[in-house]
Amino acid sequence: MDKYEEHLAICKQMFDRGVLNEEMLTWLRSQGAGKIESIKIIRELYEIRLGEAKYMVHTSEAWEDRRAADDQFHEELIDVFEQICRDEREAEG
Repeated sequence: MDKYEEHLAICKQMFDRGVLNEEMLTWLRSQGAGKIESIKIIRELYEIRLGEAKYMVHTSEAWEDRRAADDQFHEELIDVFEQICRDEREAEG
């Protein structure tokens, strides 16, 4: 069993016992799980859409220390994408 499967199995047990989302995310992070793994697990446990799972993880206390940096990265990514689109439109003419 790989780490993801192990984390998922333990989180399923926690979920079945009524452990709150925040406690699960804190536990996952303490076990070395990253945001992507946490999102995948939350999505599967709660049977929700990807965007909802991303929001739950991103706004959690467990990941609070990464929020500002992740938001900044997201904004910079959008800026770069918008610049690429402008450059392509200008090149087309």
